[in-house]
Amino acid sequence: MNNIKQVLNPTDIESIELGLINKCVLDCRLCLRQEAITDNLEKDVAIDLGTLSKFMDQLPNLKQVDLVGSISEPTLHKQFYGIIKYIKGRNLKIRLSTNGNTFSLNWWANLGKLMDERDIVRFAVDGSTQEIHAKYRVNGKLSKVLACHTAFKSTSRSITVLQNILFAYNIDDQDNVRALFMKENFDICEFTHTGGFDFTGTPALIKDNILPVKDLLSSYNKLTRDHTVNMKLNCAAFMGKYVYLNHLGCVLPCDDMEETTFISPSNNITIYNNTIDECFAHVNSIISKRFFCNTCSECCGQLHHDIRKEYPIIQYNRNGDSESLYKFREVMNII
Repeated sequence: MNNIKQVLNPTDIESIELGLINKCVLDCRLCLRQEAITDNLEKDVAIDLGTLSKFMDQLPNLKQVDLVGSISEPTLHKQFYGIIKYIKGRNLKIRLSTNGNTFSLNWWANLGKLMDERDIVRFAVDGSTQEIHAKYRVNGKLSKVLACHTAFKSTSRSITVLQNILFAYNIDDQDNVRALFMKENFDICEFTHTGGFDFTGTPALIKDNILPVKDLLSSYNKLTRDHTVNMKLNCAAFMGKYVYLNHLGCVLPCDDMEETTFISPSNNITIYNNTIDECFAHVNSIISKRFFCNTCSECCGQLHHDIRKEYPIIQYNRNGDSESLYKFREVMNII
């Protein structure tokens, strides 16, 4: 596969992830927002719905929209309801990831009415108590997350996921989290491991301390270089017929490339100033250079696959059945 030219065209795309806005209400410890590089960005900049819909109209084979983003809380977009209505008007599936710390219960109940049984919403819980939750979700309120989920669930047929990222400090909290999952009527309980080590063979998250994101990335980069000989770099975007569109209007192969647009925002190729063919030419230029790109090596190389094989994302349904996640952002059978 590595010898095959990997090129994406607008008609190939079946899934798109949207980073809607440069805004969040939390200060999560490993978020890109903690890096100084994001200081280059204007605050609260959001992608325009009109321009977004015109761009997405040129992706005729689109099947799914992921509302996640790497530096933002998607529900904070002022036109969020309008975005959801546009997506559902095209009969597309939605994968929403939220910290659940936004807006009123009535707002969440109304959102539930706009979404259907093919949609999946992940709520960031990350602990069975407020103390554990706030260690990573800084400024977050667990009670708010659970209340917003209840309001959403009261009007929606969508699948909801209790998302829990595993660190050293909450590794023994899993049984409590699963009890909370059953109590709060989520459909799926999901445990995502942080990797288990700091990529030098020692525990990544010693005691209650979370390594600064730059230190973690530095260790990861070093180990990635050590694995270069065995690297396999099939572009995940090409394989999955997927692209990422950030809040600046930049089209990228994936959200892992997000930082490349922060360095000199004025030089970016965007859906505001460029044609869709020019945007995809930029995407394909990145894909063609993947063998020389640190981000591609880190996120799509053999090392990443080895880590995920050893530390898979585990899901439980309400019957107690468990599975390793077979496809990112999807869910196991809930029945």
